Amino acid sequence: MTESKFTSGPWEIDWPAVAALGKYERVLIGADGRNGGIYVAHAFGPHREANAHLIASAPDLFEALEVFARYGKVLLEKFPGNDGYALELGSDVAVEIRRDDFKKTIDALAKARGESK
Repeated sequence: MTESKFTSGPWEIDWPAVAALGKYERVLIGADGRNGGIYVAHAFGPHREANAHLIASAPDLFEALEVFARYGKVLLEKFPGNDGYALELGSDVAVEIRRDDFKKTIDALAKARGESK
């Protein structure tokens, strides 16, 4: 997998800046002080707070998808003819993961890295 070029996380909603700007104007999302405290996005519109939470979670989601994709790659290589896999996550929890799920994950990671549109 190609290395990502975006500002590393964590990203956080800058609530003091939101308060100073007025709650209904915009929401600012920034990288923490380890990354220079820069703003990575501004969320506007009627769903700005929900969008801000989604944007702020982007580095964490990206990392989780990378882990899922790594496991998927191992399963796809080990069992190339299977269309899906059942994984037990505990005594009473099972999850079925389809080959297409891994492809969607790999495609989403490529899109996040700017490798596809």
